[in-house]
Amino acid sequence: MLSRNSPASFLGRVHAGDTLYPALEIVELEREGDDGFVTTAISVFNQRKELVLSGHHKYLLNLVATSIAK
Repeated sequence: MLSRNSPASFLGRVHAGDTLYPALEIVELEREGDDGFVTTAISVFNQRKELVLSGHHKYLLNLVATSIAK
């Protein structure tokens, strides 16, 4: 799996000792031949429930099942 085109913005400060809580939501699925893309919206909150990072990640997936010879 390869991440590509992943813009994200820090919206608040993060310090050593902070507890971070990530949240991912699948917002788009695309198919291109034997491959596909999944786009997720990402939000990261700190221990005070403040949004500190927001953005999108796009991942390339190989959709062809492969078998492993034994």
